[in-house]
Amino acid sequence: MCDSSKYGYNHLTNAALSAQLVISKANGNSDLVKLFDELNHIGSVAPQAVYLFEHAAKKRLEATEKGIEASEKAYETVLARYQVGAASFLDLISAQSVLIDSRSARAQAQIDTYLQYHVLATAVGDGLSEN
Repeated sequence: MCDSSKYGYNHLTNAALSAQLVISKANGNSDLVKLFDELNHIGSVAPQAVYLFEHAAKKRLEATEKGIEASEKAYETVLARYQVGAASFLDLISAQSVLIDSRSARAQAQIDTYLQYHVLATAVGDGLSEN
């Protein structure tokens, strides 16, 4: 399970919020009670969101890496065939284009991961560890 202290939660702050919630309920402040309920829900979901984000980012980056490896092998094969006259220049350029597209997809996945990380870090607070 996730270590809640890793995500910047402070037990004293949680105790103070719990006390404020009790006071708000006693005073009949339903808007504040709803806000505390929402914050409590976000706090309980944050560790799962972090795990899902990290898992999805890892899988996305692994998939783009496999795409690059396959494109590099295909390009090398077409290049070897082109050098002996068994493939056309168009075949070579097409394989090169696929390789460039694969590298571009990897770069885009890295950018997306970086941006999503910072959106999530803002949503759940400090304490996320960048890899």
